[in-house]
Amino acid sequence: MAQTNVIRNIIFDLGGVVIDIDLNRTFSQMAELGIDNMAEYVTRYGGDGFAEAFQTGKMTDDEFIAKVQQLSTRTISRAQIEMAWNAMILDYEQDRIDQLKALKSRYRTFVLSNTNIIHYHNFAFRVPGENHIDNLFEKTYYSHEIGFSKPSAEAYLHVLNDAGLNPHETLFLDDSMANVTAAQQLGMQARVVTYGREWLEWLKIDDSIDL
Repeated sequence: MAQTNVIRNIIFDLGGVVIDIDLNRTFSQMAELGIDNMAEYVTRYGGDGFAEAFQTGKMTDDEFIAKVQQLSTRTISRAQIEMAWNAMILDYEQDRIDQLKALKSRYRTFVLSNTNIIHYHNFAFRVPGENHIDNLFEKTYYSHEIGFSKPSAEAYLHVLNDAGLNPHETLFLDDSMANVTAAQQLGMQARVVTYGREWLEWLKIDDSIDL
């Protein structure tokens, strides 16, 4: 698909794009801790919404841990919960890191991620060859810090306004079709990533972006 506008800015989702995730790993480990229905609380509208509150900074990590402990049929520790909660986050792949470094030299690059403080402390500091994931981008925007999560328009507008981006010159990549659609409705060029590596081909370091 040919691009319709010149791309000057690229906004990446994190999980499923920059780094792979496997929710079933967390659900499985939570089940071992006596929580069989964790999936209900991870979806945006599932359960009583406390996972959504956590990822928009309306619930502290202590409150989140306490809530998960209440769900369990067993007595479980904070360390056990954090290990299970972080199990969904897989390892970084070096070629994606290298590509992001190269893209940063040619485009304004950003992250807009639905995440939370526990996941942040897991993924942010273990990028191969880097002290912090933020070094790979001009700026990163995390839902628990900005107070909004995708696909709400407020999340995208926060990034566009804060960074001074023209949406028509901005490419947004995400593994959720709902999030991609929301970005398109705001005028961004957006594409869904169905598995985490396609964008390595789409965003080749040459004179064009192959969309």
